[in-house]
Amino acid sequence: MEKEKLWTPDYILILCSYFLVANCFYYLLPALPLYIVDILGAEKESAGFIVGIFSFSALLIRPFAGYWLDRGQRQRIYIFSLLFFLLCQCLYFIMPSFNMLLGIRLLHGFSWGIVTTAGGTLIADIVPVTRRGEGISIYSMTFTVSMAIGPLIGTFIAKDQAYGLLFGIAIITAILALIFSFFVRNEASSLGLQQVNKSFFSKPVLPIASVMFFIVMPFAGIMTFVSIYGKNLAIEHDHLFFLWYAFGLSVTRPIIGKLIDRKGPLLLVLISGVISVIGFWYFSQVTTNLEFQVAALILGLGNGAIMPACYTMAINLVPREKQGLATSTLYTSIDVGISVGAIFLSKLVGWYSISFMFLFCAGILVLATIWFGLYVYPYYKRNI
Repeated sequence: MEKEKLWTPDYILILCSYFLVANCFYYLLPALPLYIVDILGAEKESAGFIVGIFSFSALLIRPFAGYWLDRGQRQRIYIFSLLFFLLCQCLYFIMPSFNMLLGIRLLHGFSWGIVTTAGGTLIADIVPVTRRGEGISIYSMTFTVSMAIGPLIGTFIAKDQAYGLLFGIAIITAILALIFSFFVRNEASSLGLQQVNKSFFSKPVLPIASVMFFIVMPFAGIMTFVSIYGKNLAIEHDHLFFLWYAFGLSVTRPIIGKLIDRKGPLLLVLISGVISVIGFWYFSQVTTNLEFQVAALILGLGNGAIMPACYTMAINLVPREKQGLATSTLYTSIDVGISVGAIFLSKLVGWYSISFMFLFCAGILVLATIWFGLYVYPYYKRNI
């Protein structure tokens, strides 16, 4: 039997658009904590609020985004959300105070919440059902590659404190993402879907969402403190962390997608969980540049299967007309995990140290891996 075609023009266009918008996200991620410490004079613990409020506002909007997407016009919602994202990106040129920056991050998080939910739903529409794991895994790699390029550019520019240049590059990148989105032609995106969801959350997806909540909490610690951690340890090439992290993800994800379609997610997620635990423990102990980069590689290898596996499981549990709600529910759990993680882990840094915080993250992942194996996967098998 001949395989259904995956690499359609629509699929390629949405990959390009999402890759560019993800780069905008990652340009600022390592740069803003340095900006608030070096330029605005804020304490390093405040970095958690920059990440937390962004994720919190994305969390608030996602249920509504899923509801709107399941009413139809999915491509149009994606385009309008990209335009909103672009306008928010322009606001970074006017942030004379920490409080002003928080307000901009709040608005930017709203736009990010809609963009990512709409993009994920469009992908679920476009890829063939028989190649869904592979298609979603490749889609997630756009985020992975941008995770290498974005922080590399952001940190490099931030070292010279050329933040105006960084914000300008982000605006140009967002414009290109918007241009690509105009050419996507997805039939499902223009359908007025008959069964309109009356709920803002997808109940079948909640157990999987609970795993995502615990998985992304440690990642919030990386996003918020990796630049400051590298600076404290006097790591010469700390900006290469995300390059090695993304390399680890890129090595596993093309293979992972096909394995999920053929073998299921259980063993892959359990192995990834164990590797991630080892990675966070090792990261908490590093003292040299080599150890810093090796830890990034281990963490990338560990995280390679978890997110595409959970997203594929969530989409498989619901019919097509409820995929927007399923996507928003899963991404909402990610936003809650990042928000809670960024703020709570910032408190841990204030009370103890960054290295202790990363060790604590290893413990969170132990619990998440056990929870997946004992409850979430059996639940998935019963309901698939």
